Amino acid sequence: MKIEKFAISLLLKLLPLIIPNISRVLREALVEAIEELEKKAQETKNPYDDMLVALLKELLVIEK
Repeated sequence: MKIEKFAISLLLKLLPLIIPNISRVLREALVEAIEELEKKAQETKNPYDDMLVALLKELLVIEK
């Protein structure tokens, strides 16, 4: 269990450094994928689906 917590902690520290530096091509692909996830999340009644999409949008600074 400790390795999982360590991995999550490391990921949360590294993502803000990595995301602003990814290529435009990869960023656009991620944005498209998240927009598709958002459409699918809106079709479900599960609020966690919406929370995940909101988190991903915040991480990538997607304002749509």
